[in-house]
Amino acid sequence: MILKPMRTNLLSILFCAVFTMIFTACGDDENTIPPYDKSKLIGGYKGTCTITMGAITYLEPNFVAAMTQKDVNSLYLALGNDATYKTVGLFSTSVASNFRKVDNNAWFDVESINVSETSVPLFISENLKLSFEIDHISLKLFPQSATYVESLKTLNLIYNGSLEISGKNPNEKYNTSISYQFILNRTATQ
Repeated sequence: MILKPMRTNLLSILFCAVFTMIFTACGDDENTIPPYDKSKLIGGYKGTCTITMGAITYLEPNFVAAMTQKDVNSLYLALGNDATYKTVGLFSTSVASNFRKVDNNAWFDVESINVSETSVPLFISENLKLSFEIDHISLKLFPQSATYVESLKTLNLIYNGSLEISGKNPNEKYNTSISYQFILNRTATQ
C-alpha cells in the first residue's frame, strides 16, 4: 500500500522533468538569432556624422568609413580620414564582431573608441567658447547601436560618451557628454 503512492509520485516527477527538458530544449532553438554574412558589409562608406554636445549639434556631411576583413569572425571598422579628423576629431580603427541577422539586416558589436589628442577639431573650436587655451582633448565613446540595413546598403552607428578638455593649468577643465551618430551609405565593395 505504501509503494503505490511513492511509485505514482515518482512517475509524476519523472514526467514533469522529461516534459520540462523537452520544452526547454525546443524553446532554445526558437530564440536563436542566426548569424549574418559579414562579407556583405566589406567595402567603403560615405555619409554623415552628427555630433551632439548638449544644445550644440555639428554635422559633418562628408564622413567616410570602411569595413575590411580582420579574421573569420570579425571585420575592421575604420572611421574617418585625415580630412574628417580635422573637423570631427575622429580617425580610428576598431573591431566589429558578433554579426547577427534580424529581418535581413545585420546587428553587430563594435569596440569603444578612445581618443587622446592635443590638436583641436573644428567642431570644438567653432562651437565652444572656453575661457582657457586648450592643451589636451580626451574623447571616450561607447557603442550604443551598430546596424547595417541591407535594402538601403546603409551602416548606422551610434556612440555616446564623454569629452574632457584640459587647459595648460590643472584647474582649467571642461567636461561634457557627447554623442556621435553615423549614417553611412555604401560606396564600393572591396
